[in-house]
Amino acid sequence: MDTIRLFSIILVVFVVPLVAGWPVYRADLGRTAQCEEIVEPSIVLVAQFDAPLTAPIENTEGLFIGCGNAIVKLDLENFVEKWKVKASNRFLAAPCLWNGVVIAAAMDGYVRGLDSSNGRELWSYRIGGQVFASPLAWSGLVFIASSNSRIVALNASTGELVWGFKASGKITSSPALRNGVLYVASWTGEVDAFNASTGELLWTVRAGGAVVSTLTAADKVYVPIDGGVIAALDLRSGDEVWSVRIGGDVLGGLAVGEDFVYAASENKLYALNSSNGSILWMAEFREKVSCSPVIAGSYVIVGTHDKYLFCLDGVKGIQVWNISLGSTPVDSPSMMKSGLLVPTEQGELYLVSRAAGEEKPSQEKLHELSLYFVIFLIIAVLVLIIAVSVITLVLFKKRRSRRPKLPPPPPPPP
Repeated sequence: MDTIRLFSIILVVFVVPLVAGWPVYRADLGRTAQCEEIVEPSIVLVAQFDAPLTAPIENTEGLFIGCGNAIVKLDLENFVEKWKVKASNRFLAAPCLWNGVVIAAAMDGYVRGLDSSNGRELWSYRIGGQVFASPLAWSGLVFIASSNSRIVALNASTGELVWGFKASGKITSSPALRNGVLYVASWTGEVDAFNASTGELLWTVRAGGAVVSTLTAADKVYVPIDGGVIAALDLRSGDEVWSVRIGGDVLGGLAVGEDFVYAASENKLYALNSSNGSILWMAEFREKVSCSPVIAGSYVIVGTHDKYLFCLDGVKGIQVWNISLGSTPVDSPSMMKSGLLVPTEQGELYLVSRAAGEEKPSQEKLHELSLYFVIFLIIAVLVLIIAVSVITLVLFKKRRSRRPKLPPPPPPPP
């Protein structure tokens, strides 16, 4: 029984994953928009606002979302408003978080650092221009790109400028980060790679067309280019690995998994081979796609202008289910602790429930779990050897103690 109890504890500690929401726009620093959790076609309206919403983000304190010209904090359990901070213009970009600071940039050209507990403004910085790109926080810095071609790195706690750069054109694409390198793209088609800590320019390449939508940095830098082209660049050099044309302009950000890249264009969703860019399948909808796709386990989820949310098999492109919403889904759905949250253009926030079953873990997670299992087996074998040794020693001592004593030998003759 003790062995079974020990095994159960190890399973709980190491094998059962901790469920947490996305703390940054599009899931992570690379903007891959992927998670292992899966959802089911069960939806509920959890909040209603009077303005269009951005994608939400989450920490242990609450949920943070842009709503018109305000940033709003919601309770994690019942989605009740905790505080609201207004600006002089709209928030079109999702905020980000760093150590209890909510960092949000509005169309008025200001970046604000807000106390996540009460919404109090801790600092502000005027970047100028309108901000369409979502900020990104890493290692005590927050990176903001503006339509006036500026990219700046600020101290996330104080708002002080650490480094800045003037790009060759307007920036509306949210930057991405991988292995300490920040990737930024502009309307001129230039993609720049910076040392994120120092601002040193590592390389610049021409993508061949305007880059309007969000970059993704995973095993490569994936760049959506105006005209329906997607290019994959080498992370270190910027050299093109592959490029492919899928049709019309790419809508929103890409969703990038281990083997697949998902891209939306017009009324279609494409799945590409991440290694060579070949088109694996294409799914067509009645109306145009209205929000960026996201990966949930082995499925991909996307919304359309006829107020539907679709779930497709990520490998085959076959539709698994669809749900009708009260309004058109916009920006990007986000996986949260409670499920997948879907913002809409009419200010509605919908919750798609997590599925009761768990999706199979990724290859990286399997390797990690295998290591834990091997360690557990080694410990179990050592404990067994020690237990057997101790029991053997105890039994040997008991047997010796029960052995009858022989009479003493007779004295030697005189």
